[in-house]
Amino acid sequence: MAKGYRSGVTPRNVKTASSKEDTLIDIGDVKHHAEDFYEKHKLTILGVLGGLVLVIGGWLLYKFMYQEPKTLKRSNKCTKQNFYLKKILLILP
Repeated sequence: MAKGYRSGVTPRNVKTASSKEDTLIDIGDVKHHAEDFYEKHKLTILGVLGGLVLVIGGWLLYKFMYQEPKTLKRSNKCTKQNFYLKKILLILP
């Protein structure tokens, strides 16, 4: 047997089907509970989703509108410096 298994204990909210006509899960009841949960926690859910959108959007803006152009500018500057350095080194010897 698996560790932590207790054979004599059954969970509280578990229904067992006594015949083929009985259903284990009532879909209408589940829908009602989901709607109630959403109505009860609507502001929290929308706040979390809005926060995620702001964080991801801010990160994307930073990466592509600020960091990438700065990196390209630095790369071009470094390439020019290397060109002039090689030119100077070829003249010296």
